[in-house]
Amino acid sequence: MLQKICPRCGKSSRDVAFIASLCKDCYLQRQPLYTLPELDLDRCVKCGRIRLKGLWLYEPHLPEYLKEKIKSNHVIKGISTKMHVDPVSKLAHADIEIKVVAEGQAVTLNDRLDFRLIRTQCPECGLRSGGYHEAIIQLRGNPEKVERLLQKLIRRLEARTFISKIVHHKEGPDIQVGKKRAALETLSQLNVEFTMSNKLVGEHQNKQVFRTTACVRLD
Repeated sequence: MLQKICPRCGKSSRDVAFIASLCKDCYLQRQPLYTLPELDLDRCVKCGRIRLKGLWLYEPHLPEYLKEKIKSNHVIKGISTKMHVDPVSKLAHADIEIKVVAEGQAVTLNDRLDFRLIRTQCPECGLRSGGYHEAIIQLRGNPEKVERLLQKLIRRLEARTFISKIVHHKEGPDIQVGKKRAALETLSQLNVEFTMSNKLVGEHQNKQVFRTTACVRLD
């Protein structure tokens, strides 16, 4: 490969990376490859999720969100971030690694985005703290089988919705589940047979509200 000499600073392509006819540093001084957005993000004080495009998501979704927010005339191939929060000020910053293709050259840059995290509570955590639940899963029967199924249900349900409370009765536990659909689909995915009943618990916006109880009996 022919050696390049930067016309602005005299550095050689043997020593530093080049973009087009300039060394990377001189190219970036003349033409930044991207601009970072100014951000304020809502963060739930209970679960730690961040509101991104109207959805409450965990931190691993932040890079994809930033990829859409960062402005560039070049192709952004990838973004990785690591977020840090100041425990006193609650201000945050993200250490960002951005991979850009400029003038046919792949360039990796490191930057820092400062933003404010607004402490709030996501709707789901608000419902959880208020004891809201659309369904109850009752586990009855053999104590050992009940305990094994209980642990499986807790893991799967917490991945899809929230558990308001687990009430332990002499006959077995009642799992109060935030979303009815998640409760019934989880039981079906585990091939668990159950009987179902609905109970009128109130009215919302002139519509009757029912709570579903799914009873599982394990011999």
